[in-house]
Amino acid sequence: MENNNSRRKFFGQALAVLALSSTFTYAQHTDFWKRSPTSDLNILFAELDKLTKTFLQGHVSGEEWIYYFDKLMKRHWKKDTIQDLLTLIDFEKVAKHYDFTKKGRSHYEVQTPLLYEKGNQKIHTKLIGISNGHNVPPHAHENMGSTSIVLSGNVRVRSYDRVETNADGLLIRPLTDQHQTVGDWSSISSEKSNIHWFNTMNSDVFLLNVNVEGISGKATPGIRIDPKPISPDTGLIDAKYLSKQEAEEKYG
Repeated sequence: MENNNSRRKFFGQALAVLALSSTFTYAQHTDFWKRSPTSDLNILFAELDKLTKTFLQGHVSGEEWIYYFDKLMKRHWKKDTIQDLLTLIDFEKVAKHYDFTKKGRSHYEVQTPLLYEKGNQKIHTKLIGISNGHNVPPHAHENMGSTSIVLSGNVRVRSYDRVETNADGLLIRPLTDQHQTVGDWSSISSEKSNIHWFNTMNSDVFLLNVNVEGISGKATPGIRIDPKPISPDTGLIDAKYLSKQEAEEKYG
């Protein structure tokens, strides 16, 4: 229990910097910042700080926060910047203490302390590890958006649009199918591309997520689905709902 708590504390200190808010002060990261992040990272962090403050003040919605965060990543994130981020968060230490055997799961998530919470709205970061040969099953989100940055490994990332919601499943449209490696990133929102699927490709994979929940109501846990082959007539996919156990057995 002590090791788990210390690990969570470390992750909270290391990853919170990626989504700074007014509830965190630079003073809390004094030792952390002595590692002198590069100017590219400093610019990104500073812009994220400004953006999150506008969110906290009610000037932008959760959906708008995701939209502007996506623009900031496109503008300021360079693929080689990842090496500076890995050094900054001491990623080798993170990976060394990561436990893929936790409760027998093929992938393991470490939730960091919330950066902001008010009612249903939350901003937080999360570290996801996926062991080689396993996957994060296809799943949809509601009232939530996230950005996923590849910290380590090779991963296939597929995303889909939700076209129709039915009693027994979803009708979805394929959007992207990418082979991503260290430094690549992808994002989803509650309005576009809110379904994704991660498959390892001959390596363990670590992802850093920045999540916004409760965009226009309470965020739901991942809605697991079973995508059928694409229809040649419509270009759409019928995806029935799966239970968590069914999804892990079929896709995990």
